Amino acid sequence: EDAAWDEEGDTMLKTITVGPLRPGTGVVRRLSYRLPTGQNASGQYVIAVIDAIHAILESDETNNTLVFGPIP
Repeated sequence: EDAAWDEEGDTMLKTITVGPLRPGTGVVRRLSYRLPTGQNASGQYVIAVIDAIHAILESDETNNTLVFGPIP
């Protein structure tokens, strides 16, 4: 419903493993997900959380969330 990830109020759609990355590099992953019958994504957000369990020590933990939305 908003652009902030909330473990208690938001639904985890999918977990995707990326693997190790070198500093300054990235990787593109596509999300494919089918909503249950009767559900609509309009007005909702897709939020990607990178290193959600904080397994990797980083100097900047503020860049671990990517937000797309609201979905038209």
